Amino acid sequence: MNEEKKEEYYVWYIYGIEEGPYDFEKISNLIGEGRLREEDKVWLDRFGEWKEANKIEELVPLFEGRKKKIVSPEKRKKKILVIEDDGNLRETLSDVLETEGYSVVTSKDGLEGLRKTYVELPDLVILDIILPELSGLEVCKRLKKDTQMKDIPIIYLTAKDQVTDKLLGLESGAEIYLTKPFDMDVLLEKIQNLLR
Repeated sequence: MNEEKKEEYYVWYIYGIEEGPYDFEKISNLIGEGRLREEDKVWLDRFGEWKEANKIEELVPLFEGRKKKIVSPEKRKKKILVIEDDGNLRETLSDVLETEGYSVVTSKDGLEGLRKTYVELPDLVILDIILPELSGLEVCKRLKKDTQMKDIPIIYLTAKDQVTDKLLGLESGAEIYLTKPFDMDVLLEKIQNLLR
């Protein structure tokens, strides 16, 4: 039996969360699902240091295999991540967006939302500003500083309606700033325009 498969893998995701230990089968599943990316760091005792996942010999074929299975963007639904701590609004947005033909992922706080952005790789993020764990402004800033995440359009949907709030929101890198209460038709139009 291959001894390498008995090793324990620890993962340090580029968004700053460490998870593990994982066996080889679990690592394979994470790569196949797109949750573990080539840039994420992996720890193996035999190395004694963190290495990028695509620099670990036994993982390289798994990344190559995943690339061959990726569905082209034209053949899949556009995916929207909704980061909103209000459960009722989160559910309403999810229902409406799914009815409109989008694939929807949700999150109830900023830290979880940031993590899900890296895991799910959405086509667009709808983001509240006032959130538990990590503010929407901080989530947006971190994503826009990341060369691989910066092109994901972000729509703020927030109760913060002062001019200074809007300026801060747009300065953080968001494409659209909408205030609550909002018109669902306007939101859908903005989403459609951003995802063309």
